[in-house]
This record gives sequence, structure tokens and C-alpha cells, in this order.
Amino acid sequence: MPSASRLAVSRQAIRRFLLDAQDLLGDHHYRPGAVATSGQVLRAIRRLEAVQLDPVAAVERNQHLVLAARVPGYTPVRLQQLLVQRRIFEYWGHAACVFPIEDYPIFEHKRRQTRRRLRSDFERVRPVARAVLARLEREGPLPTRAFTSEQRVHGWWDVKGPRTKVTSHALNLLAYVGQVMVIRREGLERHFDLPERVVPPELLGRARDIDPREADRALLMKYMRAYRIFDLRDWAFGWRRVPGLNRRAIVERLIRAGTVIPLQIDGVRGSYYMLAEDEGRLRRHDRRASQAQQNTDASIRFLAPLDNLLWRRERIADFF
Repeated sequence: MPSASRLAVSRQAIRRFLLDAQDLLGDHHYRPGAVATSGQVLRAIRRLEAVQLDPVAAVERNQHLVLAARVPGYTPVRLQQLLVQRRIFEYWGHAACVFPIEDYPIFEHKRRQTRRRLRSDFERVRPVARAVLARLEREGPLPTRAFTSEQRVHGWWDVKGPRTKVTSHALNLLAYVGQVMVIRREGLERHFDLPERVVPPELLGRARDIDPREADRALLMKYMRAYRIFDLRDWAFGWRRVPGLNRRAIVERLIRAGTVIPLQIDGVRGSYYMLAEDEGRLRRHDRRASQAQQNTDASIRFLAPLDNLLWRRERIADFF
């Protein structure tokens, strides 16, 4: 790494900073009967940068548990409303997530790279994919169940032979490369439409014209704001497929530019980094951490296994 001095900080300060950045540090004031608005939910998503989707619902689905831990009076219908109103969209960061709709353009280079990477996968289902797109163009939004087939192929999660309907696999591929989008969910069923009928025209135009380097820079900044404290071991670094040596070179440039600060965390051997814009807030937490006493009256939050705070389990092990 460059010779930039590392900011020395305690693990306690790092913990407080992360909890604050994840909107988990303050009291969670729930008032009986209070119902959160769609605007409050959207602000929470913007602050978090993304919320991971997961179909498993032992208690409730991950996306709803994440937002309920941060937005008093949250109800799942609010997230559905935001999706239907085109104020958020579904795509892949480190996993399937929802993002504010204004972020659509900065994923464009990732979508193009994904199309190239999955070209051979598409060749195997191209006639089916074309038929899916033609039906959406002709009929408008359609649910998954509208596309049926007896043919089975190896889907992404099949480990014991081909068990995925070829139409479902084609839909997954089309969504992954951005040629179709989820417009709403009813339980586990997704409803799809074409991007030109989902994304506002000005954002479609910006995505079409955006420079790949600008898109990658903006996506990297979004990734760093989502994690706040990050490391180079993350396979999903920048929410793109970036080789390890390239990650190091990218961070070195950002350190020289004054955008990123290397950290020296007490009792932690691994190297971590943060955005320079967060230095003041981290220093304040460092001062408060040395003065603060344990608050046994603080509110308790229950976190889902895929909560944003827990995305990097190695980080949790290092800091907590």
C-alpha cells in the first residue's frame, strides 16, 4: 500500500461507527399503531444503499426484517409499493438486492459485462429467451407462471441434475443481464416487464450514454458507502468481478487521491479501509467510545442473517 499513514482507531469505535452508519445505534422508537410511509422506507434504502432480497421466510423474508429493524411501523406492503411505483428496482450487488431507481445507470457496465460473460448460457436457451421477450413486448407485464415448459435444464441452484424449467432459467438470465425487470412480487412469484416500460426515460438515456469507467467508479463508491468499512478480501469488491491484484491497485489510487483512508484497528490484523468523508464521524465515535458507559436501557434490534451489517462475516468476527 502507499505510504499514507493509517488512521489508528479502537475496535469499540469501529463498532459504534458501523452501527451508526447502519442506522442501528440510536433508539428504535416504535409507537403502537404507527405505520411507516413509503417515503420513510425509501429514505432507509437510500441510507443503506441496498437491501438484500431472500425468499426464505422462517420468520419473514430478509428484506422486510432489515427494514423493520430500522423503520418503526414498517410493513411489507411499503416495499411492494415502492417497486410498483418504479422508485426502486431489483438487481445484483453481492446478491439480489433492491436499489433506489436513480442508481439504475451506474449498473450499466456491469450489465454489459454480464451479457458477455453469460453469452454461452444464453446460446443454450436463446429461442426460449426470444419467445419470452416477444410475449412481454406483445402482452405487457406477465407473472412467472405465464411461462410454462416441460423441458428442464441445469439451473443455477441445481446440483442433482436438470430440474429448472427452461422458461424459468431464461427469465433468470434475462433479469441478470437487465433485459427484463421485476415490477412486483406476490409471495414468491415475480412479475416481469421490459426495462423501457419500467425505468424513467431520462435514466434509460443516461444508462445508454454512460462511460464504462464512470459507471464503475460510481458503483465502487456506492459499494464503499454501503459497507463503510471494507477490505480487499471481499470477492464481491465493488459489486463487480475484480481480481485481487486489481482491487489493490484501485484502492492505492483512491488513497493517493485522498478518497480512501487506510485504518489501523486495535487488535485486528487484517487491513481495512474507509472513505475519507467518514473520517470525522469515526473520530467522534472514537472519542465517545473512550468515555461511554454501557447503556443497559438501549433498545434491542433483532437482525436477520442477511442483514446489511452482517454481509461480511469476516468483518464481524474481526470487530465484534
